[in-house]
Amino acid sequence: MDQGIIKNLKHFYRTKLLKKRIQYLDQKKEFKVDMMDVVYYLHEAWNMVQPNTINNCFIHSKLVTNIEVEIEILNPEGETDLVHFSRKSGVEIPESVTQECYMAIDNNVMTSEIPTDEEIVESLLGKRFFSSFSN
Repeated sequence: MDQGIIKNLKHFYRTKLLKKRIQYLDQKKEFKVDMMDVVYYLHEAWNMVQPNTINNCFIHSKLVTNIEVEIEILNPEGETDLVHFSRKSGVEIPESVTQECYMAIDNNVMTSEIPTDEEIVESLLGKRFFSSFSN
């Protein structure tokens, strides 16, 4: 359900990060990002995720079926290709990397495992077994 939300959040976060890097490069400063910067950029990126995006994710998950919303385009019209702009500003990015590639760089990274049926049953039976001792 939340893949569209996460994709949007990542898009806006990475856009902010690239813009900040370009700004540092223009000012001839060393580019550094600490945890406070990351939290701030994520906060700003989250505020850019539109309610329609969240609505669409609920609709696509089939949790909500009676609401109709238009499909939102990820990149707002008129947004610049930041990878191209970064290259022109001096950031070393291989020519094979496109903006779409940059935004999707970790799409195939597994962030959690899907448990097998056996693991779910074992987990549930184990909880029932141990909870029977506490009663």
